[in-house]
Amino acid sequence: MKKLSSILLFSIICFSFSIKDSNTLEWKMWEEAEKKSEAENKLIMVYLYTDWCGWCRKLESETLSDEKVISRLNAGFNSVKVNPEKKAEYHYNGVTMNYRVFTDKISHGKLKKYPLIVFINPATKKTYFQEGFISADEFYDLLDKVRKSIQSKK
Repeated sequence: MKKLSSILLFSIICFSFSIKDSNTLEWKMWEEAEKKSEAENKLIMVYLYTDWCGWCRKLESETLSDEKVISRLNAGFNSVKVNPEKKAEYHYNGVTMNYRVFTDKISHGKLKKYPLIVFINPATKKTYFQEGFISADEFYDLLDKVRKSIQSKK
């Protein structure tokens, strides 16, 4: 009986670690988000932030950690987190570029302050920008507005 209890407990523990936490925002690397968005007909959300930005930390702790926001983002968007101050290489529209050029292309030169969120429809290249902090309720509503504004008509 003890052996059966141990096996059952071990199975439950293993199963609980294999379940994806639905309350966690699924961040992807740029290249993965771009490919998945095209295949799944999802929009891309690019969150541009820095480590020193207080408003970015507030956005992450209050807005991007909200259960309703996370659920909506995971369902309809592929989310990418980019720190423009960290050296990295990106592939965008078939061109390999450094982090500064990539950030300028993604933001259309509109990155003047942080945070900046850029929504992209990879099929049509339409974009929508959200600059600065936004509350969870406002952001949740914004996601519908973004979808209506830039979602392709298939």
